[in-house]
Amino acid sequence: MRSNRYLPVSSQNIMKKSRSMNNSLSFHQAILSAPLYVAGARIEDIAARYGVADIIKLASNENPLGPSPKATRAMRDLMGRMHLYPTVSDDELRHALAATLGDGLTPDHFFSGNGGCDVLSMVVRGFVNPGDETLVTPPTFIMYEILTQVAGGRANLLYLHGPDYEYDLDRVLDAVTPQTRLVFLCCPNNPPGNILHRGDFEQFLDRVPPGVIVVLDEAYREYASADDQPDSLRYINEGRDVIAVRSFSKIYGLAGLRVGYGIARPEIAQYLRRLHLPFHMGTLALAGAVAALGDTDFVARSVRLVATEREFLYQGFAELDISYLPSQTNFIAFDPAVDTQVLFDDLLKEGVIVRPLAAFRLPTHARVTVGTHEQNERFLAALRRVLERMRAEGRGRRVAEEVLGQSELRI
Repeated sequence: MRSNRYLPVSSQNIMKKSRSMNNSLSFHQAILSAPLYVAGARIEDIAARYGVADIIKLASNENPLGPSPKATRAMRDLMGRMHLYPTVSDDELRHALAATLGDGLTPDHFFSGNGGCDVLSMVVRGFVNPGDETLVTPPTFIMYEILTQVAGGRANLLYLHGPDYEYDLDRVLDAVTPQTRLVFLCCPNNPPGNILHRGDFEQFLDRVPPGVIVVLDEAYREYASADDQPDSLRYINEGRDVIAVRSFSKIYGLAGLRVGYGIARPEIAQYLRRLHLPFHMGTLALAGAVAALGDTDFVARSVRLVATEREFLYQGFAELDISYLPSQTNFIAFDPAVDTQVLFDDLLKEGVIVRPLAAFRLPTHARVTVGTHEQNERFLAALRRVLERMRAEGRGRRVAEEVLGQSELRI
């Protein structure tokens, strides 16, 4: 039996409950009708539910090496100042970003938020009015849809096709309407793990109508080995209507701090900084992010680990006769040829947490984070046992899944 926290939330029930308490309340229908982001399984919950003491979480694309050591030291030095408010601005971080990324960028090109999702939210709030549209290309990050709907806009879905879910930018361009305000492109894409190719993207960018902003979600950019990714910083320096969104959660191992940032031409970045609440970034988050930018050794180790272990997982999938999507990221989407929710539940009992991808509109696949070698060995061994058991018992045969129109999606 699934936990109630994974069941759809009824907007009618919310309204009925509110009327019984106070019939003067008015709920925004756009918020009620939007999907909810519900986090996946927590280690503590699984340990309590199944009595498994040793659990590995390979579901959220976190850095298996932990946080940047330089960030940890910088935060530790400030623990005695937690009774004081942080600085009211993110000037220090923006100056550090400009110095680190170079390419002619200045602090005025940056704006920050509490993680990449907050930065995406700022972009949507800044440019999407009720009735406006955004363009989203599933399978991809679900938050583009959620944020659009909460703002009262409409997310037009253009599904990617083909065995590797490659972008077809001609189709994307054809789907732009006079109401389109934002085009969301994730590069590398989550969950397929592939990239946009620079030449194709630049031809696309030249043809995007005026008034449409292309949002490049580059949360996983540092992991990509391909050298023909779009050069987002150059486009921004050229004054193009491009916003790049990046994160400290992945390569720097600071997911718990919630620090993300956007890069745009100065008038866009300055405009979006008006959405900051006072003291929008905590003292530890600011210090950790600034210190992490200088931790080049840690970044290099993280990239090497993922590149090596990605190949190990590919080999393991091949030995299990499991198809997968070649990835430019720290995760791999794979097709186990069984019901992914059943597989997910059985792996939990083995102490391994992965991510079923129905919420990403890819119900035939699951996603595994590239972990340490020991974690990856354990995952593959558990996957083999679970699949053998499911097939022997005749469980988990795949059935058609309806994933559209849910009011709550398991992320």
